[in-house]
Amino acid sequence: MTMMLLPGERLSGLLERLAAEARLYGPLAVDGTVVFEELGCNPPTIEPGCPAGSLKSLLYHQTDPVFDFEGGYTDIALRAAAPPVAQVIFGVRPCDAVGLDRLGRALAAEPFADERYRQRREMTTVLTVACREAGPHCFCRAMGVSPADPRGSDVVLYPADGHYLLEAVTPRGQDVRESAGKLLDPAGDDAARMACRETLVLRAAGLARDGLAAHLEAAFHHPYWDELAQRCLGCGACTFVCPTCYCFAMFDIVRGTRGRRLRGWDSCQFKDYSLMAGGHNPQPTRGSRIRRRLLHKLSRFPAIHGDWACVGCGRCGAACPVGLHLAGVLAELEEVLS
Repeated sequence: MTMMLLPGERLSGLLERLAAEARLYGPLAVDGTVVFEELGCNPPTIEPGCPAGSLKSLLYHQTDPVFDFEGGYTDIALRAAAPPVAQVIFGVRPCDAVGLDRLGRALAAEPFADERYRQRREMTTVLTVACREAGPHCFCRAMGVSPADPRGSDVVLYPADGHYLLEAVTPRGQDVRESAGKLLDPAGDDAARMACRETLVLRAAGLARDGLAAHLEAAFHHPYWDELAQRCLGCGACTFVCPTCYCFAMFDIVRGTRGRRLRGWDSCQFKDYSLMAGGHNPQPTRGSRIRRRLLHKLSRFPAIHGDWACVGCGRCGAACPVGLHLAGVLAELEEVLS
């Protein structure tokens, strides 16, 4: 593990160099809430825990133009949406970067790859800041993610005593390191050894639960889901802030002979999401929709892609207006099945 030292006072210089090469995003406090925004001249807001919105919004946009069209029924001209531009995202938390890795397993996998997402991902550089303190809703270790997890990151920075120890973990990260140039100092032997020790501790295996998928499948017909539905509002807030949810809908906006086709986020928690043209709905109750979401994340997705579609960021619990937290739901399930 090769580390370089970035003194805290030189961070703004690094961000300026990155902004000169691509659009620069990072966590920013807006009306008291930290969200990912274009930084401009503003310093990033680095606080314990995650920003309110996930990294997903910068690569898998909430509303995304697909193409514009013009003409009549038999003569239609199409114009593709503008191509993505290069972007750098600073101040990402490891759980969000891992979430990006898992999101890509669904969106960038052949034979049905989302080309728009794949292009954005190829033009995105991710600079992660390792966590030294957990936020109030964090449970990443329970989902097999560590506070210094490098997956999905190009660069990992470890804050320590007013500076950062910088580790490039991909070829794109090496480009960032070279771009930084003299802003970086060699890490002294003592600092490097300490960073290595702390990194190994932070990256230690999480408290991933064996048999979780089987546990959930066994509860498929349990009345707990209907009991849980009495508390859930079905608002879909948990899916919108989740870094690995990717349900979407297509819709057109038409003005005369011109229009635009867009893709927008949808939610499996909405009652009309699974409604079919003939009126049949395979998920007719709120309890069945909650069950499907958890089974997808923790049983069906890992069966296909090899990892849970949850990284323990805790946003679902933070955003839920009635305080339903995925970790709490799992604990309740364990209790009712025991």
